[in-house]
Amino acid sequence: MVLRPPVEPMLAQAVESVPGPGTVGELAFEQKFDGYRALAFTDGGLVLQTRQGKYIQDRFPDLLAAAEQLPDGLVLDGEVVAWDTAAGRLSFDGLQRRAGARGRTAAALTTSLPTFFIAFDILQQDGTELLRQPYRQRRLRLENLFATHRLAAPWTLCPMTTDPVKAQQWLELEVTLVRPELVAEISADTAVDRGSVYRHPVRLRRLRLDMTTQEVPLFGKVPGGAAS
Repeated sequence: MVLRPPVEPMLAQAVESVPGPGTVGELAFEQKFDGYRALAFTDGGLVLQTRQGKYIQDRFPDLLAAAEQLPDGLVLDGEVVAWDTAAGRLSFDGLQRRAGARGRTAAALTTSLPTFFIAFDILQQDGTELLRQPYRQRRLRLENLFATHRLAAPWTLCPMTTDPVKAQQWLELEVTLVRPELVAEISADTAVDRGSVYRHPVRLRRLRLDMTTQEVPLFGKVPGGAAS
């Protein structure tokens, strides 16, 4: 069977912690990036399909231009991310700007907000569907694809490890406490993806320059001492 878009991608499920050895058999761990889940199809060109089945390749002319690196008959599962060249980091807000741009605007943004496709699975190669092959075999095929075709940016191989200790290190966050100087008004979005994953629950609405940090009630409290 040859895979043709749209294809429904496999979705992850949230867990509280990294499973230990022997919990559910052999495990492989991959880093999660803050981007758009997408399937990349090559057949004389590039088609980018979102998890909802929409086609977004026209938003990313830099990925279209780089599709010549990829062989035909390929389907990659991965994440589209945007790099903020001024800030020197990945930017989900920048990715949203890229996704909303068309035509000349989309082309202009490729310099300040270039996009990358981080591949973590290969679903088809040389027109042959691979869904029934074990993950380990598909991962080896994916690594060989990058090595054989010398794939370079914007095509990126997702880091993977079978070491639970290494995976736990990926999950650990470095937190730096700072003294607040400004007050910001935010909105909290309680919507979740399938798998009970909160994507982006907090959004900045506006800065409150009319307030000081001392005037802000503690989280969970409202003026007057009542709980919110």
